[in-house]
Amino acid sequence: MKKKEITRKDFLKISTAAAAGGILIPNFLISQDCELTTTDITGPYYDENAPHRTFLASPEEPGTPITISGKTYGNDCETPLPNTLVEVWHANNDGCYSIFQMCDTGNPEGDQFHLRGKMLTNEDGYFEFHTIQPGHYLSRPKHFHIKFTTVDGHTLITQIYFSGDPYIETDPWASEAGNRIIPLIETESGLVGNVNVNLDSEAFNTIPGDVNFDGQLDILDILEIINYILGINIFSDQQLYSADLNQDGVVNIVDIISLVNIILGQSSKNFISPNLVQFKIEQDKISLDSTKPIAGIQFEFSGNFIPKDIKLDDGWEYHYHNKRLIIVNLSDPKLKNPSTIFKFSGKISIVSVLVSDWNGRLVQTEIGNELINFSIETIFPNPFNSTANIKFYVKNTGKIEISIFNIRGKFIETILNEYLVEGYQQIIWKPKNIPSGLYFIKFKSNHESHHRQILYLK
Repeated sequence: MKKKEITRKDFLKISTAAAAGGILIPNFLISQDCELTTTDITGPYYDENAPHRTFLASPEEPGTPITISGKTYGNDCETPLPNTLVEVWHANNDGCYSIFQMCDTGNPEGDQFHLRGKMLTNEDGYFEFHTIQPGHYLSRPKHFHIKFTTVDGHTLITQIYFSGDPYIETDPWASEAGNRIIPLIETESGLVGNVNVNLDSEAFNTIPGDVNFDGQLDILDILEIINYILGINIFSDQQLYSADLNQDGVVNIVDIISLVNIILGQSSKNFISPNLVQFKIEQDKISLDSTKPIAGIQFEFSGNFIPKDIKLDDGWEYHYHNKRLIIVNLSDPKLKNPSTIFKFSGKISIVSVLVSDWNGRLVQTEIGNELINFSIETIFPNPFNSTANIKFYVKNTGKIEISIFNIRGKFIETILNEYLVEGYQQIIWKPKNIPSGLYFIKFKSNHESHHRQILYLK
């Protein structure tokens, strides 16, 4: 008897039931003596684009190392607030703010967001960051700027100061800071301070993958993530954290498949996975070649082309917007892969492609026919955290160009652009001033190109 395929309607039913009993209701208990943390001025030097990190200063940064930790609580002053966004910025040892001021000292690594960073509190509402103690900015006491944003959208902008600072009494803001003036303890590795924050927000828990925060995992969350990847939606930092199910720092097709597996109740299964998936650009279509099942594909295209209608088998979802394409299997790992995945008229190029297997892992991909002028031997290590060794073989003397692109297809840098003779070659890539994440190495020779994926972990 033929196994019944799961339709989109079935999937909706399953996904609604998947979170049954898992809906978490906000706490609404407020203590009579609960004192909420007070606000402070933002100042002129806030930048919302700081990266996610807990180490804000390099080891060579001038100044006294300091670690600040604490917890965020709801408006009952008892219940921790997980997934609260904590944004920190401060002056350097000489009281100078990066980005907005020309600082003569500090920033030995040329960090674009020097002494700035953002992080999310853990399930206990805990946060911690490491940096150097700020210097005095003009006649103000030493201080950290911190902005807290809760999952339900409440925002608090405040500052913390340090006990014993002689400028506190005459400062109109610090003199009213109360328990935001914290003591510091000297240790062998630097100063340590602690501050707990009570926010005017109702405490509730979130589920990984629940990007619309409705307390359940379903097709609506999948569509939200798809629309984010396609550039239709903009996510908050909390939504990004929730959507990044494998916590690799980037939201992509792998996270979609991880969520599909959770909803279908098959996260613990071990599925057959292809070692390589090949794509071929033909006159009016892009075809896929893989005998083993794949779960989803994420494309970014370039060129002057017009997409044409395409009908995929039942169980496959097709989403296209602004030269980005998501194809995902919402049915069954045994469902046959589509052979034709995109139709078009005009000229098209593939900027980037990601393929996920049913285990929630990326699969190596190749675009086009077998390369004539060169072949990729190894990229090691992968993932890497400082340098990557790229080895390849040049079959015919000619010009070889190797460039790096991010997950969105944005050009990062060209690491090789020269004529090479026949034989084995290698080049070292050492990234500078880019965040951790997935990148593409594009090899180009004459009219041929080839892509490989590499994961950079700082």
